[in-house]
This record gives sequence, structure tokens and C-alpha cells, in this order.
Amino acid sequence: MRPLLDLWPDEAIEAMHAASLVLLERAGVRVESADARDALVAAGCTAEGERVRVPAGIVDTAVAACPPAFVLAARDPERSLAVDGQPGVTYVHNMGGARDIADARSGAGRRAMLRDQVELTRVMHHLPRQHMVTSLVQPGDVPDELEPLYSYLVLANETDKSVGGPGVSHPFQARYLQEMAVALTGADGGGGVYPVDLAFSPVSPLTLGGEVTDALVEQVRRGGFVVEILPCPAMATTAPGSLAGAVAQQNAEVLAGVVLTQVVAPGTP
Repeated sequence: MRPLLDLWPDEAIEAMHAASLVLLERAGVRVESADARDALVAAGCTAEGERVRVPAGIVDTAVAACPPAFVLAARDPERSLAVDGQPGVTYVHNMGGARDIADARSGAGRRAMLRDQVELTRVMHHLPRQHMVTSLVQPGDVPDELEPLYSYLVLANETDKSVGGPGVSHPFQARYLQEMAVALTGADGGGGVYPVDLAFSPVSPLTLGGEVTDALVEQVRRGGFVVEILPCPAMATTAPGSLAGAVAQQNAEVLAGVVLTQVVAPGTP
């Protein structure tokens, strides 16, 4: 099946992927976590200080180790999402992490609060074309380090759709978010059915930050969840000014996270 929108021919996409492999092999990625660097070096990468260079063969092996399919569980099993690498079904979820919102009554901009998360989640729960709900805002009236947990609790209460895990900044957040998701869905990874996907964001350009990467390594060793590598490069600032160049860099950042995940725990989705 061909996609409805083709930005590039297949040859161009393959060229961007090849550029990503060159970036990882020649420029490498900055890895601020000593634990992660040790794991990558043990798998055959080379390190010079915090800079780790990743051979293309290690990338290929890591990608091949990723499961071809899995299920993200929902509180209502009928709303669980079967995910595979084949074109066809497309699932929709909202953007996330907005700090500020326009007040629905006054129209004035203001800091988002936990009550906004509740009300916005209720709206998204009733949108028929939205399949997964994630934290739309970052409430300012809860402690920063606990915000992902507060927000996940709101989503767990207000929707029975699949709930996407918030971005993780600290190891304890990943641990407790996964435990909350297991309690919500009853899934624990058995049979390829997982309770949550947790997002770990590299820092563009080409950096795996310390606490986030420590959280990734620690939680992957526990297992039982889906890893989402979520870089957010900005063209002409933290990425090249061309779209193709920015995609090549972003793909390299994703692949760096995939390699780390698979060398720590092969077969992690």
C-alpha cells in the first residue's frame, strides 16, 4: 500500500537513512550516562570521553532485534492498539507537554493547571478519531518532578482509551509510571501486550542526556514496557536548516536510543 502523501521517493529516504548511519559512525553521539557508555562500548561501539561512535553493523543488529509487533493495552481492552510495521491502520494521539494555554473563557494566555488536564482529557476521550490520549499540558500547580505522575493519574481516571506515558526525566518517574500503568491495564508485557509506552528524549543535536538516559537504562533492565525515543530537533537551530538534513539527524538520534535499548535488553519493543 502506498501512502497518501509522498514527500520523497524511496531512494531519497534510503539516502537519509544512510546519512544517519554516517553521522553515528563518524560524528557519534554524546552520551552523558556512564552506565550507558559502558553498555555501548561492551557491544562494540568506541568511546572518546562522552562521545560514542556507533558502527552501522551495530545499528542494523539493534533494529533487527526490535519486535515486529506488539499491543499497547487500554483500560477498555476493546481500545487496545495493535502496532506493527506494516502500512495500513494509522492511530492518532494528541500533541503533548504544553506549558501554557489560552483560557477558554477569557481567551487570555496563562499557565496550564491540573484542572485543565482533567477537562482537556474529558474532551479527548470523546473524540472518535483519537485512539490514544497523552498529557496535553504540563500543569504548573503540582511539583515539577511529580508532574508526569499527577498527569498520568488524571488520564487514567478520565479515559479508557490507551494512555500514552509522559516524557520521563528521572529514573523514579519511569518506575512509578510503569507500575501505575500495570495497575490500570492489567498488562505486564506477557504475550506481547504492554501497559504503556514511555518517552525518553535525546537532546538535539546528538546527545543522550544524563538523567534521562539513566532512566532509560534502568527501566529497560526491568522490562515490561514499550520504549519511545522522542527527539525534538528544530530546523536551523538544533538541526540542519534543510528538511532532509534535519530528518537524517533526527533519525540518527532515534537510532542511538534504539541501539542503547537493544544492547541493554535485546527484544525490547
